[in-house]
Amino acid sequence: MPIEQLMEYQQQFLEWHLQLQHRRSVQGQPRLPRPEALPLAVDTWVVLEDGGPHKKGDVVARDPAVLPPGSMVIGERGVLPVAGTAVLIRKVKASEAAAYRLDDLRLLPISFDAQGIRRREFNAAVADMDNAEPAGGGLQLTGPATALRLMKELRDQAMTPSSFHEYWLRTADIPRGDRSLYEHECLSRILESMVVVDQLNVPALQSAEPICRRLQVIREAHRISPGQPDYTSSDLMMGWKYKRSGAGIDSTLAAHVANELKAEAAIAKEARKAREEQASHRKGQKPGKGKAEGGGDS
Repeated sequence: MPIEQLMEYQQQFLEWHLQLQHRRSVQGQPRLPRPEALPLAVDTWVVLEDGGPHKKGDVVARDPAVLPPGSMVIGERGVLPVAGTAVLIRKVKASEAAAYRLDDLRLLPISFDAQGIRRREFNAAVADMDNAEPAGGGLQLTGPATALRLMKELRDQAMTPSSFHEYWLRTADIPRGDRSLYEHECLSRILESMVVVDQLNVPALQSAEPICRRLQVIREAHRISPGQPDYTSSDLMMGWKYKRSGAGIDSTLAAHVANELKAEAAIAKEARKAREEQASHRKGQKPGKGKAEGGGDS
């Protein structure tokens, strides 16, 4: 029987016992002894790392069952021998066992340099990045994820976010003093720190995707006219759920209306083309031709 169902039955039994005690006290009968709580097997031993036939999060024993022979236990942690080696195990609640199967996609393996400083080369970090969708909703923005592709483009050009910023300043012909220069530099340094120092898996972070998109919004706004940037498409590129241009309007309703208008425009276009063809056909007929073909008087 599942542990959750057993706990539910125990709670129902205790409630029934309290009702019975109340009825006996009203009738003047002696009270019944309080029932003891049932011993519930709420502890589970799970594997903390891959090893042998076991994968991280595998359940190897549930109390009151014992661990396999040769296991060593100290408190809530232990070592399980498997195929000439050993894996770490931990004793957790049964309700928490499933969480140990989930890997934290947000972090890359931590790396240190020869001086013990936490640092990872940008190219090596991009090679270890994973574009897997995080559990619980994934990327909660509209449009495709761009972080991993943006990181790979920088790596393929032997650049980092900060070095690309310097290259962009030299080639974009943006006037000195433009606020976009400082915003682009700040976001570039933040993004590089997330990868090189904090060693985060940027594609799996909701907070990193808006940074990558904002950098692209700035570059696109200055691409055609460096001195007069155009930010009209910024809402679409950022993928905000709520847009300034459509405040208070459901996005699905707006998309439905747009599709309907597009269909009506296509129908009107075809009708106009049909009328033009009929008009041109009538103009091309010779005088008296229609009357002869209609069988008029001779």
